[in-house]
Amino acid sequence: MSDIQIIEVSTKAEAEKAIQAGHGIRIIAGTFALSLVNVSVPIIIQGDACPSIVTWGTSAPHIETWGTSAPSIETWGTSAPSIVTRGTSAPSIVTRGASAPHIVTWGTSSPYIETWGTSAPHIVTRGTSAPHIVTRGTSAPSIETWGTSAPSINNSDNPVPLIYLNGFRWRITISAERMAIGCQEHYLDRWWAFSDRQIAAMDSQYALEFWRANKAHLQAICAATGRNAGLDVAAPANA
Repeated sequence: MSDIQIIEVSTKAEAEKAIQAGHGIRIIAGTFALSLVNVSVPIIIQGDACPSIVTWGTSAPHIETWGTSAPSIETWGTSAPSIVTRGTSAPSIVTRGASAPHIVTWGTSSPYIETWGTSAPHIVTRGTSAPHIVTRGTSAPSIETWGTSAPSINNSDNPVPLIYLNGFRWRITISAERMAIGCQEHYLDRWWAFSDRQIAAMDSQYALEFWRANKAHLQAICAATGRNAGLDVAAPANA
Protein backbone atom coordinates (compact mmCIF):
# COMPACT_ATOMS: atom_id res chain seq x y z
CA MET A 1 0.00 0.00 0.00
CA SER A 2 3.00 2.32 0.46
CA ASP A 3 3.42 2.61 -3.37
CA ILE A 4 -0.09 3.99 -3.89
CA GLN A 5 -0.23 7.67 -4.82
CA ILE A 6 -2.11 9.84 -2.33
CA ILE A 7 -4.35 12.58 -3.84
CA GLU A 8 -5.66 15.53 -1.81
CA VAL A 9 -9.44 15.98 -2.15
CA SER A 10 -12.14 18.15 -0.59
CA THR A 11 -15.32 16.98 -2.35
CA LYS A 12 -17.12 13.68 -2.86
CA ALA A 13 -16.60 13.87 -6.65
CA GLU A 14 -12.84 14.38 -6.28
CA ALA A 15 -12.62 11.51 -3.80
CA GLU A 16 -14.54 9.06 -5.99
CA LYS A 17 -12.52 10.01 -9.08
CA ALA A 18 -9.20 9.43 -7.29
CA ILE A 19 -10.30 6.10 -5.79
CA GLN A 20 -11.63 4.83 -9.13
CA ALA A 21 -8.19 5.61 -10.58
CA GLY A 22 -6.58 3.43 -7.90
CA HIS A 23 -5.21 6.28 -5.80
CA GLY A 24 -5.38 6.77 -2.08
CA ILE A 25 -6.92 10.02 -0.88
CA ARG A 26 -6.22 12.65 1.76
CA ILE A 27 -9.48 14.43 2.62
CA ILE A 28 -8.55 17.98 3.62
CA ALA A 29 -12.07 19.42 3.97
CA GLY A 30 -15.72 18.60 3.61
CA THR A 31 -18.42 16.42 5.15
CA PHE A 32 -19.74 13.77 2.78
CA ALA A 33 -20.45 10.04 2.40
CA LEU A 34 -18.56 7.71 0.08
CA SER A 35 -20.15 4.53 -1.33
CA LEU A 36 -17.43 2.27 -2.72
CA VAL A 37 -17.12 -1.22 -4.24
CA ASN A 38 -14.08 -3.48 -3.75
CA VAL A 39 -11.92 -0.70 -2.31
CA SER A 40 -8.51 -1.30 -0.74
CA VAL A 41 -6.82 2.11 -0.86
CA PRO A 42 -5.82 4.30 2.10
CA ILE A 43 -8.10 7.16 3.07
CA ILE A 44 -6.50 9.86 5.23
CA ILE A 45 -8.62 12.46 6.99
CA GLN A 46 -6.99 15.78 7.84
CA GLY A 47 -8.34 18.55 10.06
CA ASP A 48 -12.10 18.69 10.61
CA ALA A 49 -13.10 16.65 7.56
CA CYS A 50 -15.66 14.02 8.57
CA PRO A 51 -16.69 11.66 5.77
CA SER A 52 -18.35 8.28 6.23
CA ILE A 53 -17.46 5.30 4.06
CA VAL A 54 -19.66 2.40 2.96
CA THR A 55 -18.22 -0.45 0.88
CA TRP A 56 -19.78 -3.40 -0.96
CA GLY A 57 -17.86 -6.54 -1.93
CA THR A 58 -14.34 -7.54 -0.95
CA SER A 59 -12.69 -4.50 0.60
CA ALA A 60 -9.98 -3.24 2.91
CA PRO A 61 -10.71 0.45 3.49
CA HIS A 62 -8.26 2.28 5.72
CA ILE A 63 -8.79 5.64 7.43
CA GLU A 64 -6.22 7.72 9.33
CA THR A 65 -7.13 10.90 11.20
CA TRP A 66 -5.22 13.62 13.03
CA GLY A 67 -7.13 15.83 15.45
CA THR A 68 -10.71 15.63 16.73
CA SER A 69 -12.58 13.13 14.57
CA ALA A 70 -15.41 10.63 14.28
CA PRO A 71 -14.60 8.53 11.21
CA SER A 72 -16.93 5.67 10.30
CA ILE A 73 -16.71 2.66 7.99
CA GLU A 74 -19.51 0.27 7.07
CA THR A 75 -18.77 -2.80 4.96
CA TRP A 76 -20.96 -5.40 3.24
CA GLY A 77 -19.02 -8.50 2.19
CA THR A 78 -15.59 -9.90 3.04
CA SER A 79 -13.59 -7.05 4.51
CA ALA A 80 -10.63 -5.91 6.58
CA PRO A 81 -11.42 -2.30 7.46
CA SER A 82 -9.04 -0.34 9.67
CA ILE A 83 -9.03 3.06 11.36
CA VAL A 84 -6.11 4.83 13.06
CA THR A 85 -6.81 8.05 15.00
CA ARG A 86 -4.51 10.50 16.75
CA GLY A 87 -6.38 12.94 18.97
CA THR A 88 -9.83 12.98 20.56
CA SER A 89 -11.90 10.55 18.51
CA ALA A 90 -14.94 8.32 18.26
CA PRO A 91 -14.17 5.95 15.37
CA SER A 92 -16.68 3.27 14.44
CA ILE A 93 -16.72 0.24 12.16
CA VAL A 94 -19.75 -1.90 11.30
CA THR A 95 -19.25 -5.02 9.17
CA ARG A 96 -21.65 -7.51 7.61
CA GLY A 97 -19.89 -10.62 6.34
CA ALA A 98 -16.55 -12.28 7.10
CA SER A 99 -14.36 -9.52 8.51
CA ALA A 100 -11.30 -8.53 10.50
CA PRO A 101 -11.96 -4.92 11.56
CA HIS A 102 -9.18 -3.12 13.41
CA ILE A 103 -9.08 0.22 15.25
CA VAL A 104 -6.04 1.88 16.83
CA THR A 105 -6.42 5.14 18.78
CA TRP A 106 -3.94 7.55 20.34
CA GLY A 107 -5.57 9.99 22.78
CA THR A 108 -8.98 10.23 24.41
CA SER A 109 -11.27 7.92 22.47
CA SER A 110 -14.41 5.80 22.39
CA PRO A 111 -13.85 3.35 19.54
CA TYR A 112 -16.72 1.06 18.53
CA ILE A 113 -16.85 -2.08 16.39
CA GLU A 114 -19.97 -4.03 15.51
CA THR A 115 -19.82 -7.20 13.40
CA TRP A 116 -22.41 -9.50 11.81
CA GLY A 117 -20.90 -12.81 10.66
CA THR A 118 -17.58 -14.55 11.17
CA SER A 119 -15.19 -11.94 12.52
CA ALA A 120 -12.03 -11.13 14.43
CA PRO A 121 -12.48 -7.54 15.62
CA HIS A 122 -9.57 -5.93 17.45
CA ILE A 123 -9.20 -2.57 19.22
CA VAL A 124 -5.95 -1.08 20.57
CA THR A 125 -6.11 2.18 22.57
CA ARG A 126 -3.43 4.40 24.05
CA GLY A 127 -4.83 7.01 26.40
CA THR A 128 -8.14 7.45 28.22
CA SER A 129 -10.62 5.26 26.36
CA ALA A 130 -13.91 3.40 26.38
CA PRO A 131 -13.57 0.78 23.64
CA HIS A 132 -16.64 -1.31 22.84
CA ILE A 133 -17.12 -4.39 20.64
CA VAL A 134 -20.44 -6.05 19.74
CA THR A 135 -20.41 -9.26 17.69
CA ARG A 136 -23.15 -11.41 16.21
CA GLY A 137 -21.88 -14.71 14.83
CA THR A 138 -18.67 -16.70 15.20
CA SER A 139 -16.05 -14.26 16.42
CA ALA A 140 -12.78 -13.73 18.25
CA PRO A 141 -12.93 -10.18 19.60
CA SER A 142 -10.03 -8.66 21.53
CA ILE A 143 -9.26 -5.32 23.18
CA GLU A 144 -5.81 -4.09 24.20
CA THR A 145 -5.50 -0.86 26.17
CA TRP A 146 -2.68 1.36 27.40
CA GLY A 147 -3.88 3.90 29.97
CA THR A 148 -7.16 4.52 31.81
CA SER A 149 -9.87 2.49 30.08
CA ALA A 150 -13.30 0.97 30.38
CA PRO A 151 -13.40 -1.82 27.78
CA SER A 152 -16.66 -3.56 26.95
CA ILE A 153 -17.32 -6.64 24.83
CA ASN A 154 -20.68 -8.20 23.98
CA ASN A 155 -19.92 -11.38 22.05
CA SER A 156 -22.84 -13.61 21.02
CA ASP A 157 -20.66 -16.76 21.00
CA ASN A 158 -18.53 -16.10 24.08
CA PRO A 159 -19.73 -13.33 26.40
CA VAL A 160 -16.37 -13.07 28.15
CA PRO A 161 -13.44 -13.23 25.67
CA LEU A 162 -9.90 -12.27 26.56
CA ILE A 163 -9.08 -8.70 27.56
CA TYR A 164 -5.51 -7.40 27.50
CA LEU A 165 -4.50 -4.36 29.57
CA ASN A 166 -1.16 -2.60 29.14
CA GLY A 167 0.38 0.56 30.52
CA PHE A 168 0.51 -0.80 34.07
CA ARG A 169 3.59 -2.04 35.92
CA TRP A 170 2.67 -5.53 34.74
CA ARG A 171 0.73 -6.74 31.70
CA ILE A 172 -2.77 -7.89 32.65
CA THR A 173 -4.78 -10.59 30.87
CA ILE A 174 -8.36 -11.35 31.91
CA SER A 175 -10.15 -14.47 30.69
CA ALA A 176 -13.63 -15.76 31.54
CA GLU A 177 -12.60 -17.03 34.98
CA ARG A 178 -8.97 -16.11 35.58
CA MET A 179 -6.71 -13.05 35.63
CA ALA A 180 -2.96 -12.89 35.10
CA ILE A 181 -0.98 -9.92 36.41
CA GLY A 182 2.61 -10.35 35.38
CA CYS A 183 3.61 -13.89 36.40
CA GLN A 184 0.77 -14.26 38.92
CA GLU A 185 -2.36 -15.99 37.56
CA HIS A 186 -5.36 -16.93 39.71
CA TYR A 187 -9.12 -17.39 39.51
CA LEU A 188 -10.96 -14.08 39.70
CA ASP A 189 -12.76 -14.88 42.95
CA ARG A 190 -9.40 -15.74 44.47
CA TRP A 191 -7.91 -12.41 43.39
CA TRP A 192 -10.73 -10.42 45.00
CA ALA A 193 -10.41 -12.39 48.24
CA PHE A 194 -6.63 -12.08 48.69
CA SER A 195 -5.53 -10.32 51.89
CA ASP A 196 -2.99 -7.50 51.84
CA ARG A 197 -0.42 -9.90 53.24
CA GLN A 198 -0.99 -12.37 50.40
CA ILE A 199 -0.73 -9.63 47.78
CA ALA A 200 2.45 -8.22 49.33
CA ALA A 201 4.03 -11.69 49.26
CA MET A 202 3.74 -11.74 45.44
CA ASP A 203 6.18 -8.82 45.11
CA SER A 204 7.44 -7.22 48.31
CA GLN A 205 8.31 -3.90 46.65
CA TYR A 206 5.37 -2.97 44.40
CA ALA A 207 2.50 -5.48 44.58
CA LEU A 208 0.47 -4.04 47.45
CA GLU A 209 0.72 -0.44 46.21
CA PHE A 210 -0.32 -1.59 42.73
CA TRP A 211 -3.24 -3.64 44.06
CA ARG A 212 -4.62 -0.86 46.24
CA ALA A 213 -4.45 1.58 43.32
CA ASN A 214 -5.99 -0.71 40.69
CA LYS A 215 -8.18 -3.36 42.34
CA ALA A 216 -11.42 -1.36 42.08
CA HIS A 217 -10.71 -0.48 38.44
CA LEU A 218 -10.09 -4.14 37.56
CA GLN A 219 -13.27 -5.18 39.36
CA ALA A 220 -15.24 -2.59 37.39
CA ILE A 221 -13.85 -3.93 34.10
CA CYS A 222 -14.79 -7.49 35.09
CA ALA A 223 -18.29 -6.45 36.14
CA ALA A 224 -18.83 -4.54 32.89
CA THR A 225 -17.84 -7.57 30.80
CA GLY A 226 -19.78 -10.26 32.67
CA ARG A 227 -16.97 -11.60 34.83
CA ASN A 228 -18.85 -11.53 38.13
CA ALA A 229 -17.16 -14.38 40.00
CA GLY A 230 -16.26 -13.35 43.54
CA LEU A 231 -17.30 -9.71 43.20
CA ASP A 232 -19.56 -10.05 46.23
CA VAL A 233 -16.69 -11.31 48.41
CA ALA A 234 -16.41 -9.12 51.50
CA ALA A 235 -13.83 -10.85 53.63
CA PRO A 236 -10.32 -11.94 52.56
CA ALA A 237 -9.59 -15.63 52.17
CA ASN A 238 -7.33 -17.39 54.58
CA ALA A 239 -3.67 -17.67 53.67
